[in-house]
Amino acid sequence: MFKIGDEVVYPPYGAGYVSAIEEQSFTNRKEIYHVIKLLFEELSVFVPSKMLSSRNVRLALDLQGMKKQISNDVTFDFSTRPINKNIKHYENILLTGNIALTISVMTAILNKKISERLNQTEREFYTKLYGIVLSEIMVSERVKKRDAEKLLDGLLKEILLKD
Repeated sequence: MFKIGDEVVYPPYGAGYVSAIEEQSFTNRKEIYHVIKLLFEELSVFVPSKMLSSRNVRLALDLQGMKKQISNDVTFDFSTRPINKNIKHYENILLTGNIALTISVMTAILNKKISERLNQTEREFYTKLYGIVLSEIMVSERVKKRDAEKLLDGLLKEILLKD
């Protein structure tokens, strides 16, 4: 599915590179693992190769690819599902690996921030989402963090101005 050097996103942690494909033995069973070197976490994650799709590991999208995936049809109303009361629901959205849904949640949080103060859970969740998308931009566009922040902030601003 993926080869060494591919730029990938592992939804709970962010983007990185496939640094190795290894056979490992655990409990007398040999399995093939993709080793993903994560950009921000400074760790490598061993994902069983047969579970890559069920864990929603995907190739990283560049900024243009992200823009193509983003849909304005997806909106979130936090008054009916506040983040602090439904954090599991929003974490499950993150785990899908769907960049359009992830960015839609980010813009919904930003829209809420415009009208009222965010609570601690919302701020932390937004920071997590921001870091994951930021790492994807850094990997796919091959830019440093500061440049990726400018690209991501520009994308979010563009989306907010459409609304």
